[in-house]
Amino acid sequence: MDDLAWRRLCQRFPHVPHNFRIEQVRQRAQPGRPLAGGSRPVIALAFSSDGTTLAASGGGLIPGAVDIRVFDLPSRELRKICHYHSMGVFNLAFDPGTGLLASASHDYSVVLWELERSDAIFLVGGPDAGISRTAAKFVGTQVVIADGMNFAGARATLTRADLTSGDFQTLFELDEGLGIDHLEVLPLDELVFVSAGDQRSTEPSELRRVALDGMKQARFPLDMSLYDLAAVDAHTILAAGSSDGEQTEIVLLDATSGQTRLKRTLGPEIGANIAPSPDGHRLAVAYDRGVEVCRLESLEPELQLRLGDERGCSVAWSPDGRSIAVGTVQRTIRLFEATTGTEHLA
Repeated sequence: MDDLAWRRLCQRFPHVPHNFRIEQVRQRAQPGRPLAGGSRPVIALAFSSDGTTLAASGGGLIPGAVDIRVFDLPSRELRKICHYHSMGVFNLAFDPGTGLLASASHDYSVVLWELERSDAIFLVGGPDAGISRTAAKFVGTQVVIADGMNFAGARATLTRADLTSGDFQTLFELDEGLGIDHLEVLPLDELVFVSAGDQRSTEPSELRRVALDGMKQARFPLDMSLYDLAAVDAHTILAAGSSDGEQTEIVLLDATSGQTRLKRTLGPEIGANIAPSPDGHRLAVAYDRGVEVCRLESLEPELQLRLGDERGCSVAWSPDGRSIAVGTVQRTIRLFEATTGTEHLA
């Protein structure tokens, strides 16, 4: 982002996180070892648009300060550490146009980081906002913001922020006590998908399909407690969850009717994370047994990514589809070649 554009953005969103800091480092990962993800389970991953940079963070509902680590992947170097968030980070996203990094946190904030300038501003939130931020996703010059767990009578909303004007539009508001679990966007279709439910229970969620202008909506209940959500295209949604509290399932759904097209039971696992490939033909599934790369047409595995004794808790594809990143409970980041399953360790 050039100087003039950044100054104008700071005028539209003038609030600055208190005592934030972007630490400059040049720390290369040890040969033969994965990238070190910090002090928390790595539940948030984001590739830059050119696939050479990876941001990682995590912690979720765990209290206490958490940082964001930014890696240069060709050199396997940790380049920057972003300090501000006082509770876990749920979601990270890079803007393909400007290179800005957005972080959504349980500390009630969404922060925009200008990594080249070592600068940052609040998009929304602050210590008195009273509502957790589940995710923030870029769609052109817009950022879609999802609210999660709320406190002191606050109500969760799905909001669109316009970076060029500074205007905010509420796409919908949820009833008291409800929040958004997961947010997915399809920028070319200007569509948003969210799952919403009671943030303090494991009751089944509701899925909503919303146009970016807020005018067209479809909604239907999910018959499962949701672990993760992914959008393949305007008509296809993938969900990972459990309908009986014992078996973890992957379900392929029609995005307008909620009808189940395909289902696969993984087994008596607790939790799974999913990410479709950029071309929409394959699916990465991270759970206790490691990571499986499946054909979307069958949901059956064709490739295994071995994690050893570690357990995956997030997964992401590079924009070119060549690499898969896996964040683990053991606070590492594992990088694999998506076709062969070879791990990048050199």
